[in-house]
Amino acid sequence: MKTKICNYLTTLLPESTAEQFMTLLETPPEASMGDFALPCFSFAKVLRKNPKLIAEELAEGLLEQAE
Repeated sequence: MKTKICNYLTTLLPESTAEQFMTLLETPPEASMGDFALPCFSFAKVLRKNPKLIAEELAEGLLEQAE
């Protein structure tokens, strides 16, 4: 599942590679926070966007993919 998510994230953020996502994707400290977490701070400078906005766009894209 982690590999599938990372590969899909590269379509949303083509500036990054699946390997970069693989190193950044982590397990949240509490199960109630979800199965995976991706800190978006490292993408903020490259994309020149607020990390919160990046996270929202990625979440929206992943939800659309799941449908």
